[in-house]
Amino acid sequence: MPGDTIRPLILYASQTGTAESIAQRLHADGIARGHVCRMHPLNHFKELKNLHQETCILFVVATTGDGECPENGNRFVSFIKRKTHAEGTYRDCRYAVLGLGDSNYNQFCAPSITVDRRMGDLGARQIASLAMGDDATELSEVVEPWLESIWDKVGMACVPDQTGPSTAAPGGDGTVGEESPLAGVLESTSGSLPPTSVTVFWGGEEGGMAELCAEYVRVQAEAHNCTCGKIWPANQWKKADWEGIEKLVLVCSSDEAGAPPTNCNRFFNLLKRKLTDPKLAAAIQFASVVLGPSGVGHELRAGSLINSNLERLSGTQLVLPLHLDLPAAESDTQPIGALMDPWLSALWPPLCSPAGSWLPKTYVPLRKIPSFEMDKPTPAQPTTTPKPVKRRSTLQESLPQLSLSLCSDQGAQCQGAWWRHRSDPAFAASGQLTAAERLTSREYTERVVWCAEIEMDLEYQPGDAIGVWPHAPASAARELASALRLDPDTLVESISGNGDAIDSVSLDWVTFPQSIQSLFSHVYDVSTVVSKPALMAIAETCTDPEEAVRMSHLGSDPETYRSQVLAAHLALPQLLATFPSASPPLSLVLSALNLHKPRYYSIACSPHTQKQSAKIAFSLVPNGLCTSWLNRLCESLELGTIQSSDKFAIFLKRATTFVLPADSRRPVIMVGPGTGVAPFIGFLQHLKFQQALNSELCKNSSSGCITSGTWGSLDLGDFGLEEEEEEFPVGFEREVEAKEEQEGSVPNCTETWLFTGFRHERHDFLFREELSALSKQSSGSLQKLKIAFSRDTENKVYVQHKMREVGGEICDILLERGGYMFVCGDGNRMAKDVREAVQQIFVEHGELNEKEARRALNELVKEHRFVLDIWSS
Repeated sequence: MPGDTIRPLILYASQTGTAESIAQRLHADGIARGHVCRMHPLNHFKELKNLHQETCILFVVATTGDGECPENGNRFVSFIKRKTHAEGTYRDCRYAVLGLGDSNYNQFCAPSITVDRRMGDLGARQIASLAMGDDATELSEVVEPWLESIWDKVGMACVPDQTGPSTAAPGGDGTVGEESPLAGVLESTSGSLPPTSVTVFWGGEEGGMAELCAEYVRVQAEAHNCTCGKIWPANQWKKADWEGIEKLVLVCSSDEAGAPPTNCNRFFNLLKRKLTDPKLAAAIQFASVVLGPSGVGHELRAGSLINSNLERLSGTQLVLPLHLDLPAAESDTQPIGALMDPWLSALWPPLCSPAGSWLPKTYVPLRKIPSFEMDKPTPAQPTTTPKPVKRRSTLQESLPQLSLSLCSDQGAQCQGAWWRHRSDPAFAASGQLTAAERLTSREYTERVVWCAEIEMDLEYQPGDAIGVWPHAPASAARELASALRLDPDTLVESISGNGDAIDSVSLDWVTFPQSIQSLFSHVYDVSTVVSKPALMAIAETCTDPEEAVRMSHLGSDPETYRSQVLAAHLALPQLLATFPSASPPLSLVLSALNLHKPRYYSIACSPHTQKQSAKIAFSLVPNGLCTSWLNRLCESLELGTIQSSDKFAIFLKRATTFVLPADSRRPVIMVGPGTGVAPFIGFLQHLKFQQALNSELCKNSSSGCITSGTWGSLDLGDFGLEEEEEEFPVGFEREVEAKEEQEGSVPNCTETWLFTGFRHERHDFLFREELSALSKQSSGSLQKLKIAFSRDTENKVYVQHKMREVGGEICDILLERGGYMFVCGDGNRMAKDVREAVQQIFVEHGELNEKEARRALNELVKEHRFVLDIWSS
């Protein structure tokens, strides 16, 4: 590839800030390794110009809604999907994609899948296979291995051009020596033979040694007159066109029992089953790299067994297998090339030329070439004090470089309206808390839930959410300023990046000058866990050598970083308190901190019940930045120490599919345990408003009641919807059935069901009064209410159990009557359980098999009749 320097371009699409934070960490790690990195939102692709000439692009793409791309990346996704791009537009580009999503949604990681597929379609070549982090389980399970391995893969894939594909020696200096096995071959074939197609299979952990070795084989093969495309997990042999494979390199690891990895097991079993078909691999020439624990004999490892089976199926083995012992290979400090190049030098002649044309005049039978076993490294001698690892990380290079200027005007005032430009002006505003109600009992210590009223000037509809920008406590901001030996009231006049380092418009929404305390409270998240590059950079500012060694060890040793930094949630204030000799400049500190990310809260009311305000419900999260701040404000409101809070930044997040159906004759099923019930309070209040409006129109019109359309901005009080209602008595009946419609009465516009659940009826029955009023038989909008109190019975009962009790009716509503189901709440467990319950209901009551039930539910998702609004803790 052209050029002497790797200049990776990092493009991200982020909705809540998680993808942007990962991109920032990726950028910092790249700079620490000496790369010239640039970082931009995906939608800046036009400003970047000549994107097709980039040689290395790393994408970090989040997902929002039901499989949509975030707003700062959607234009690029639309652009890359166009069919007007010329074939091979990105042929000079190497790329990798990290997707973030939630598998509870059908369109899991859809934007990242689109980007990965289209880049490949347009000729770009993968640096690494598409990785997809799942917020429903744990993002770090995918994100951390990807971040730890990606720069090694970039270094292998994005090497500068040497002297051309027909003259580069494996792992050498671009020349072919006289003793190279390629010398005679290349002399006779250069310029006369077309590139040879080689397929690379691998089996092992994502980002592990097997994948790294497979990627190294692919990169080196393409430098030796071969075309490889992507590397394939072995289980994808069908997608790799098994019947069309002529040359195959297999890299496979195994566990301590010699069993194949999960992404290779089906291929392994296929070969075992097909041993009765001795010609299955007759057209394939192959070579194998076998990895496994040193305690497992080579002949028992999965790779060795696959190798033997390919031979028994008439495949032609080009060279004997390369055996690498694990974990020795993974812990060895040598580059992968040093481990593999001797073996590869024997492999290139038969692999990289068409069959029958590669044999040199002085041919040595390949069966006599020995297998290469890696020497086990000498164990390191223990030391009492860990030695700091020398890295390229410096104060100037390890983190995005920021430049800032302090305000010299003694009369300048700190600007307060710092939030005005943070979001789309149509949806951005300031808000303040004016009322708060504790929804859990005071004696209940397991959980604290509040309903807070926010006064604001935004128009909303049921299903919308409010994005809140959190505040760090003033005490935490002053504590950090004190640790940095700075006056918290000092004004900062401007902050800017160096263009390549950070997105140049990241702080456009901040109105300067700002005090240091304001920056630490409102703009930068002082609770950010310190990154490895930040630790290495700050360690260089320690005046105590022992502290410098200890801090650099935190950043250089992966296990220490995991146990003492990540697990302990070590943030900058705690770090500086632990290492008092550290004296990082303010610019470095700001580079090490993430910007605040918004928190989203479902609106728990209808705009017809709240004038110029909205209600939200939230649970206090231990050590949660935003909920701790809101909790303090709510306590002050409840005690009467304040009448309202100071104004803070908010914005509206419009719901696209999580909205009431336009046709109000369609039945609606709502499932929302815990605070997941909040948006359904708004739904039901809105339906109650429509019911009252219908009643009024029926009295004054001969055309009958309305069943669809909008309801205008009428005053709810005009229809008597603010009457006092009795609350549920303790031990009330947990099913509320609608009475038969009496002659002359107004029919309910919408049949509604609500399944909700709490731990204890006495302690955390949220929105008790509201649900009592909404389910009142004479005037309520809720016909069927099912509540599960999971801790009040011997056997725990959840919403999915209540759903199965009335499975026949749910099946009829969803499959026969065109009804809707909305699910809100925890995505880690509840959403999956509800989904499984619906599928089982379709099997039991819809006379469908498992596959048909799954297909039926997927159809509901596509039609936006099974809609999720969930979060992961």
